Amino acid sequence: MRVVYVDTGMVGEVGHHATSCRLITRALRDRGHDVTVAAWAGLEEPLRVEFAASTVFRHNTYWGSDGDPLCGWLAAYFVTSHATTQDFAALGPFAPADLLYVNSVLPAQLHAVYHFLAALPDGARPQTVVELGTDPGVELVAGGGGVSLAARDPRIDARATLYRFTARQMSARRLSELHLITFDRTSSEVYSMLLGMPVGTLPLPHVAGGVPRRRGGDSPRTVAFLGHQRGEKGYHFVPAIASQLLATRDDVRLLVHNAQPDGMSEVQQAMRALAAADGRIELDERPAGPESWYSLLERSDIIVCPYLVDRFRAAYSALASEAIASAIPLVAPEHTTLARLVQDFAAGGACFARQEPEAVVAAIGRVLADFDTQAERAAAAAVRWAETMGADRMVEAMLARVAAAAMEQRAPFRLAA
Repeated sequence: MRVVYVDTGMVGEVGHHATSCRLITRALRDRGHDVTVAAWAGLEEPLRVEFAASTVFRHNTYWGSDGDPLCGWLAAYFVTSHATTQDFAALGPFAPADLLYVNSVLPAQLHAVYHFLAALPDGARPQTVVELGTDPGVELVAGGGGVSLAARDPRIDARATLYRFTARQMSARRLSELHLITFDRTSSEVYSMLLGMPVGTLPLPHVAGGVPRRRGGDSPRTVAFLGHQRGEKGYHFVPAIASQLLATRDDVRLLVHNAQPDGMSEVQQAMRALAAADGRIELDERPAGPESWYSLLERSDIIVCPYLVDRFRAAYSALASEAIASAIPLVAPEHTTLARLVQDFAAGGACFARQEPEAVVAAIGRVLADFDTQAERAAAAAVRWAETMGADRMVEAMLARVAAAAMEQRAPFRLAA
């Protein structure tokens, strides 16, 4: 079977994009499928070579405004969706037996995928899986015995407004070849409410880098903050968390990784000053390829995610997934997809209720106070993860879903090449 894996947000090793591409395309190739990768024109050369990617897409997923303070978000949506619709055509022609997978779309890419498919004649559309992998941009409002959605100011976050606008166009003609998915059941429910159409849930593709290490034994413990640090991930809390933790405990050291240190320069400068003053802080400012990333995970005894609740109620975290897969106790905010993973897998760690450094430090303290038990829970959760999650199971579930749909359409789609 021919598979085209599309990611217009992948740039380099920063973020989850390159990891997802490696995992998902490898799982598809292991099943014998013919996989090609199509990406943004600004993809860094090492990844372009690694993935043998065709860089046909002119606009990056995360270009959200043309700079106009009032309507830049709207102009960027139309410019991106129009150009991306045209760029999809460069990947064809397609047949019903083909699969198109589009990673981490935002509204403009969803609009483009739909209009690209709608323009194809019947019998020439591939089965298409669209991953809704980020925060949908809504506030969840409880009341009247249920939950309703409220959009944010589009000048600040236009996603919900544009998703709903796109969905209204899509509702005029439903395409049976188009499958919307997320990796979290609550995320799927929120997106389904927002779009007014079904959104499926697939197993998370992330796995451990090797055999998970059983944490425990002698201190000091390595408390880690890893990844592409941004405001929505609560990185502005980390200097205060680090200061309070080190002032009250002598049994920890900190590993603080920031793959894009210029993104929050003032916060990063504060972390540099703390690291210069206290040798128990190790600061790593490099983008992490597969080998270095799994080394960071391997060295971590506790992973802390001081993320903002509103941004992760319905958005999954690749880092949280990898923590559980790697048998690492996780500290995360309540009422988020991260907390649901801890609960679902009975994983080691603790959750905090208040979005403030003191609450995060207290949660870290609870894990440290009972560390050997927490480490055992994390090890058991990693076994459960390996049995139910990972790219192989994600691909298996995805192919079964689209094969069932193709059977209803009497389209010639096959699970194996």
